Amino acid sequence: MPVDTTGAPQVVLILAPVGKDADVAVSVLRTARIVAKSCQSVSELSERLRAGGSSVGALLLTEESLASATEYSSLTAWLEHQDPWSELPIVLLTHPGQPTRVTGSRSRLLSLRGAVTVLERPVRPAALVGALRVALQSRERQYQLRDLLESQRRAAIELQNARLGAEAAERAKDQFLANLSHELRTPLNAILGWTYIMKDARKDAALIEQGLEVLQRNTNTLIELVSDLLDTSRIVAGTLTLDFQNVDLKQVVKESVETFRLQAAEKGVALESFVEVPEEASCTVWGDETRLHQILDNLLSNSLKFTPNGGSVTVRLSKAQANLVIGVKDTGKGISAAFLPHIFERFSQDQASSRENRGLGLGLAICKHLVELHHGSIIAQSDGLGRGTMIKVELPAIASKYEPVHEPPKERPFTIEEAMSDTRLKSIKVVAVDDNADSRELLKVILERSSAEVAVVSSGQEALAAIKNVQPDVLICDLAMPEMDGYELLENVRRLEPELGRLPVIAFTAAARNEDLARTRRAGFQAHLAKPVDPSKLVTTILQLAREHKKHKR
Repeated sequence: MPVDTTGAPQVVLILAPVGKDADVAVSVLRTARIVAKSCQSVSELSERLRAGGSSVGALLLTEESLASATEYSSLTAWLEHQDPWSELPIVLLTHPGQPTRVTGSRSRLLSLRGAVTVLERPVRPAALVGALRVALQSRERQYQLRDLLESQRRAAIELQNARLGAEAAERAKDQFLANLSHELRTPLNAILGWTYIMKDARKDAALIEQGLEVLQRNTNTLIELVSDLLDTSRIVAGTLTLDFQNVDLKQVVKESVETFRLQAAEKGVALESFVEVPEEASCTVWGDETRLHQILDNLLSNSLKFTPNGGSVTVRLSKAQANLVIGVKDTGKGISAAFLPHIFERFSQDQASSRENRGLGLGLAICKHLVELHHGSIIAQSDGLGRGTMIKVELPAIASKYEPVHEPPKERPFTIEEAMSDTRLKSIKVVAVDDNADSRELLKVILERSSAEVAVVSSGQEALAAIKNVQPDVLICDLAMPEMDGYELLENVRRLEPELGRLPVIAFTAAARNEDLARTRRAGFQAHLAKPVDPSKLVTTILQLAREHKKHKR
């Protein structure tokens, strides 16, 4: 049974005087397993063509059916409006001998709009079936051509879309690189400029203090920039992982708000927080505390950045059924209606925002991904430019606030004052190895200011010799060193005599990914500190490891 390319059977529409040729033709074609439907008029035939043109395989007409000029015009109108690929086959049954002038003229006109086959009556059934099979095969090839043309059209559209997408991606890449250059050069300009100023103003204590504040602020900006780029890289690669535990969201909100309290006061922005969760309700979520702080810190940073002097930023923690909701609302510049649907896309920039308030467009995209990793949701709302912004983060809460929190006991953390005091590392011996001279000098200054006995070296071989001579309490080890890298050095340390082989080793490295941390832990490092290092964290880590090491030596 002939079918079109969709698998539906092709239908032969028959127009002949009912009770004569039509019934005979339907019976003959049914025997030949060809689907046929008879029509009583050209109007009915035209209607069937309009309703199911793609399933019509051929027309079987008699010359009597072309007698009416009106109905004939209706048929030719449909044929004239066929798609370019279509040439509907027509089998025309005529009386023997020369056709009439009208019939001949109309059959010639039909042949201009369709493939016409003329059969003189009487027609043998086999000849009729054969002619219609040829017609249906021709129609099937037309359907194949249609599908080929359609696939080519779709391919052309996809190619055009791909080209437009590639051009847009290229423009976005260029814009991103321009933004990245700007975001890097701005803090570097401040750092470089103030470094020269401080060199020339060694006796001006006030200027030195101002310069140190500038250096610290811009260094933190660079750290945040690099962290966002690394997080984005992990998200794209699908390697961003979280350290899940029970987290008190009320405490996260409190700590993040306090972190930005001074910045808000300096800008003249009122920063308020409200906890609207009933006392008996849980404020605990299953999440990564560091990443939850990152989400809220980013939202607060954005709100303060875009809120002018005299404005306000409000943080609310509330309960919505089984979820906890953090809402950060500001009275700042707001978001344009055109940009609002794209606010969580990577590298997206609201063209309505001012140049000084633009960044790389990564923060909110990272926030969205982190929220989704916590099985939560994040939405942004704004009534338009100048109308402020509200961003809501919704996270699933742990059922009861009395649910036990399974955390290992923690030692009392050291304060910064304790960690950076002149005597905190007194009597503690440290060997530090790094192939970068500036890093070695930095480590030496930090540790000597904390009263540690320090030996800094530049290679693995020198480190092994220093360990034997100094017999330190802690080894600080860079990982990416020539000749002998940090992992090889650790293996050599473990092969030393038992007393030295149990030496605690800190991985001090620019490799800051979660998988880098996991690798150092598997290798046997006792701690992993990513560059740039927080001096207080470095001192605290050394002190904790040294205490544990001395305890085991007793």
